[in-house]
Amino acid sequence: VEENALIARLSGGSPGRALLIDLSVYRQERRILIELLELLAGRDQRHRILKAAEYIAKKERGEFEESLVTIEALLRDLVLLAAGSDPDRIANTDVADQLKDLARRVGVERLLSWAQSFSTLRLQQLVNVNRQLATEALLLSLQLSSSPRGANPTPGSRIIA
Repeated sequence: VEENALIARLSGGSPGRALLIDLSVYRQERRILIELLELLAGRDQRHRILKAAEYIAKKERGEFEESLVTIEALLRDLVLLAAGSDPDRIANTDVADQLKDLARRVGVERLLSWAQSFSTLRLQQLVNVNRQLATEALLLSLQLSSSPRGANPTPGSRIIA
């Protein structure tokens, strides 16, 4: 029942989209993307961020776009949580506690800035911008412009060592 509810929230109520969602693949990808957002929230980790950008950008175009859709959904959830919304209102309720902690550390303003930047990256794909270069530039600019100096990295983060 919980899996069906998650699929319904992720699909936005679209039966066709719901049929295309493989929850095991989604959860694995989501875990990696949450780790990426954790990296952005932490201290200067340029090397790991560049590795993450390479991982994301080397995907086929459709998979790359799906990663951006997932990041945008996570950012929507994070903004809602940072603004004090009830965790039942987010799509990814099964990781609400993890997202709530990240939202608290990052804050609404930074999350909105990140969401705008990822939206811009998605639009750039319509004109065939170099995915890896655009992703690297985006991630580094977000991390460098908004990273609190001296913040601790997330324990157990495994995205790219």
